Amino acid sequence: MVEQLTRNEQVVGSIPTGGSHFKRGFTLNGEIMKRIMLRAGFLAIGCCSCLLAGGSGFPFMRMETGARPAAMAGAFTAVPADPYGLNCNPASLNGIEDRLASITYTDYFMDLQMGWLGYCHPVRKIGNISASVHYLNYGELERTDILGENLGSFSASDIMLTVGLARLFREKWAYGLTFKLARSQLAEFSSEAVACDAGLILDVPSQLMHVGLAVRNLGSSLSKFDQVWEKLPLTYRAGLSKQLAHLPLVFNIDLIRYHHDEARTLAGFYWASGGEFTLSEHVKFRFGYHSKGSDQRLTEGSDRFSGASVGFSIRIRGYVIDYASLFSGPLKSVNHFTFSTRL
Repeated sequence: MVEQLTRNEQVVGSIPTGGSHFKRGFTLNGEIMKRIMLRAGFLAIGCCSCLLAGGSGFPFMRMETGARPAAMAGAFTAVPADPYGLNCNPASLNGIEDRLASITYTDYFMDLQMGWLGYCHPVRKIGNISASVHYLNYGELERTDILGENLGSFSASDIMLTVGLARLFREKWAYGLTFKLARSQLAEFSSEAVACDAGLILDVPSQLMHVGLAVRNLGSSLSKFDQVWEKLPLTYRAGLSKQLAHLPLVFNIDLIRYHHDEARTLAGFYWASGGEFTLSEHVKFRFGYHSKGSDQRLTEGSDRFSGASVGFSIRIRGYVIDYASLFSGPLKSVNHFTFSTRL
């Protein structure tokens, strides 16, 4: 569509957010339209483990949060006892023994910034209950007329509220459920959606291993986005987490199927792998790779580190500081900062 625009044509602008084109009532010339489409395409690239949805709306609902999962490229479906597992597999909440609060800030490319605030509270005979707020700010975008004259700016943002529950079932099984209310806004247009996630984790202590299964974003839009009913980014995940017997290393691997965005290999599945190496009681090093990184390369052989991630964790008394850096092709690295504490 963009390539067919000429400099003198008057058009109604549209930005492909998650594969859908949202019309807006302002005019753009061809060159300005190209720049905004390019910018929107960059904004559509999320963290390495979770690029924003290719053929659905509400793409930010597919993003995992937290520096620990990000450092391991989102290979987190089978990891137990972590509040950020809430965004991969809600069963991960099981095993948290204390009240836990956590906050994450993510600095993306362009002006895109993300924040996440969560709290987990163990309740006897009920399970672990959690609540979180997830916010994404896309920064300011310019409005222009057919001649390229500046007509001001508009903003775009997303917000999601989540509540979840996880508990143990028959000693070795943990299950979890989350319910989410999301709102997405682009200029004067907005839409709301409701969804739920469900997951299982099996503990295999004889093998020092956990196996996880999860489905995310089962739900629907509550309102149209500029006369369009958006589909949610339905995602299926399966994962394995293995503590090596003779090394202080936990290795994780996930298979991920995005319902509206099939991979070119592995029968439509993407894969992610990562590890966490314990250097001492207070320091951990993490690494990972997501196969989605190959889609970020501009040319064959370029951006060879696209999809890779690294990070670390430092524990100081009752506080934990986590950091992760994800390599995103021709764009700058995405940086995650997390601070957690037991209450």
